[in-house]
Amino acid sequence: VEQFVFFANSPPLRLTKTGMASGGEEGGNNLKEGAETDFARYLVDIAEHWRRELDLPHITLSPVNEPQWRWGGDGRGQEGCHYSPGEAAGMLRAAAAEIAARKAPLHLEGPEAARWGHETLQYFDAVLDDPVLRTGLHRLAIHSYFSGPKDKKATVAHLAKRDGHPPIAMTEWCEMRHGRNVTMDSALTMAREMHQDLTIGNAVSWQAWIAVSRYDYKDGLIYVDPKTREITPTKRLWVMGQFSRFVREGYTRIEAEPDGADLLVTAFASPAKDEIVLVAVNPGSDEQQIKLRWNTPGHKPTLKDVHVTSSTKDLAPLEHAGGPMRLEPESVSTIRLRW
Repeated sequence: VEQFVFFANSPPLRLTKTGMASGGEEGGNNLKEGAETDFARYLVDIAEHWRRELDLPHITLSPVNEPQWRWGGDGRGQEGCHYSPGEAAGMLRAAAAEIAARKAPLHLEGPEAARWGHETLQYFDAVLDDPVLRTGLHRLAIHSYFSGPKDKKATVAHLAKRDGHPPIAMTEWCEMRHGRNVTMDSALTMAREMHQDLTIGNAVSWQAWIAVSRYDYKDGLIYVDPKTREITPTKRLWVMGQFSRFVREGYTRIEAEPDGADLLVTAFASPAKDEIVLVAVNPGSDEQQIKLRWNTPGHKPTLKDVHVTSSTKDLAPLEHAGGPMRLEPESVSTIRLRW
């Protein structure tokens, strides 16, 4: 692991209005007036300490998390801090100034908006209207909760009107449903979300919430039981690997058009342009076949390998005897080709 994100759900208690990390009264901003610089200093102190202590190569700082939600009040249940669009931009500006003043080798991302479209567009505008953040922000961070293709298209269209905005990082998503699930049903739901965020939203990274879960919730890639110490991988883990094991940092997404209406295909080229990775999602209950065609006269790639996750396979290598590629029902297949 080389990339690390240090994110804050709330300012520390000494810097909150309520003395709690669970939000302000009436769900408002819980950061004390004028405490942006102190909070920024606190965050950079911690990031710089662990960067030196553990020799961490790449750290991104994210001071704001889901600022549009009205944390606190009578509905207190977890850490959180509401910020208006202007307040979120101000907090990020303070962090950018602190990083610049120290010449710290840290990246900054935000505002970790909870969903695509809707009020998130106002948060993005506030951030991008700030001259400090136009150069000081590394990524526009967003979560994919409660978001469909229409919301993602609206966000991309809105940002297209602005010149030179930072790329989008999708930094948090889980299914947000109670009950554990280790099956392909939940994994395919995640695969659809990943496909949408990468192809519609143009996200340059995608992060699952969460890696390891002890909860009765459709969240973790791996479940653990603290009492029995049992560890249970989910199909979500292996589907995540269908992307993350083969689509490495520096790869570029390229156009891919499937013939089958139900198929979801995402394609990537390696930095040296000598490898192409296709991730094909077959969410249906019937086997599908695909025959690869290329809009590149004189160039025909050769098959390197195929890996598949299905109800019976976990990121398993698959022999291919030639001819059309067979995609198992309710599966995710990664096809690597040499160019």
